[in-house]
Amino acid sequence: MEFIEPWTAIAESIGSTFVNELQQELPAESMLYGCQVKAIAQRIDCDDVLFSLDGSSQLAVVHLTWSGKSEQHPWPSTELFTDEYEFQLKRMLPDAEAYN
Repeated sequence: MEFIEPWTAIAESIGSTFVNELQQELPAESMLYGCQVKAIAQRIDCDDVLFSLDGSSQLAVVHLTWSGKSEQHPWPSTELFTDEYEFQLKRMLPDAEAYN
């Protein structure tokens, strides 16, 4: 997938940093708790990270808190998308328009 600002791809070499932080922050009530994920993009102007969910076309934008500990639900805030197209239409394009 190609990204437009303020979204930028995450290098595979540092993707585990975002996954580890997500796993530390997720409370048991989170919709992503126990899911296998991969960090694929981040916003350059805030702490939003785009994760792909293994075994599906779903994507999730998570606003990480970088606290390094389990958060109280509903944090970290999470927005699910059925696929890349929905993410691009409902999130990446509006984010780009507001950013410029």
